[in-house]
Amino acid sequence: MGTSNSSPAFKIINGSKWAYLKRSTGRNVLCQEDAYDLFEKIEKKSRVDFQSLYVHKQLMGLSSNTGGFNNLINRFSAHKRKLKLEGGEVEYLIYDGDVLLTRLSIDWDHHKKKKAGMGLYTIRKGDRNSFSADPVKKITTIHAAVNGIAKNIEDATEFMPDFINYGYPESQLDSKALHTLFYNPYNGRIDADWKCMQDSSGIAGGTQAAKKLAAVIEIAAREKRAINWTIHERGCAIFKQALRLVNPSPQYDYSTQTVFYANSLVNVELIDQHRERLGMKLSAGGALVNGFSVHQGLVAGNWVSEPALIWKMGNKGKAMSVAGARGKKITGVATASLATKAVVLPALAGAAPWAMGLIALLGTNLFAQYSNRGIINNNG
Repeated sequence: MGTSNSSPAFKIINGSKWAYLKRSTGRNVLCQEDAYDLFEKIEKKSRVDFQSLYVHKQLMGLSSNTGGFNNLINRFSAHKRKLKLEGGEVEYLIYDGDVLLTRLSIDWDHHKKKKAGMGLYTIRKGDRNSFSADPVKKITTIHAAVNGIAKNIEDATEFMPDFINYGYPESQLDSKALHTLFYNPYNGRIDADWKCMQDSSGIAGGTQAAKKLAAVIEIAAREKRAINWTIHERGCAIFKQALRLVNPSPQYDYSTQTVFYANSLVNVELIDQHRERLGMKLSAGGALVNGFSVHQGLVAGNWVSEPALIWKMGNKGKAMSVAGARGKKITGVATASLATKAVVLPALAGAAPWAMGLIALLGTNLFAQYSNRGIINNNG
């Protein structure tokens, strides 16, 4: 399979003709002869369409991964399996060491229906400061963003432009606030926290959002497109996993892409290792960390990592100043936690020990649940 216009190679299985899509040292991937044209079209479109690249990479990935969390095994036959995709699924058989694709069901436009779904949108400001969101296949703007938790795409378009302008003061949005948003919806805080943990740790290869974002980043790298990324809150976890998944081959040039972390709820130093490995640039702003947020600072470790990132950027004086301010903050939170234990200890005599410290942590972090959406620069 490929764009070379060569005829496919075939294999006869139980009297039927199957075409090779991928020959591998792992499992070969094949489809029925009459479906070959469909899969070849998906591969060709994958050069300019992130949805097609996402699907293509999942299909070819079956050559090395047909188990674990990603694949559902038929309870009546271990050879029949199903891979769930965003907006569809693929059914396949394991036969004589090969993967035989038997059915592909994809709604290519599922993200456009009713409420905006996970996907890529060009955002522009219209009359009365309202924003429009138009689905696109790839990034064509200078600025791009990945949202954290938001009620809907309209909500995300309200606060993301401020973060973009803060992270790139030398290249702010125009009067139409034109940028591209990789929008990821969340179904409440429990769903948001689970997805954040899944992408931050890389469990089961991460979320479907991370796999789609990886396709977006790859296409931009293939085109050597200059992009200023602004990654917000839980979106930093998606971005971290996406950077793990992108193709590191030399034909992909990531050096034209720049990154700014805004109110990250995962450790920015750990994300930045992947950025640095790929050769992406770090914005002059580096990272915005809200000093009031215990989740950003203490849980994610960014009160320590923020000055380390500033030091890496060459601003050692500022790094020392921020480190001192963050050190006082960490000491203050620890003191508050101990004080809370002393006050509530009689009332919580029967509670688990971890609950006592958690109350202080949550109490300190109530304001931060809302301030993650805003720009609060208190880095000393």
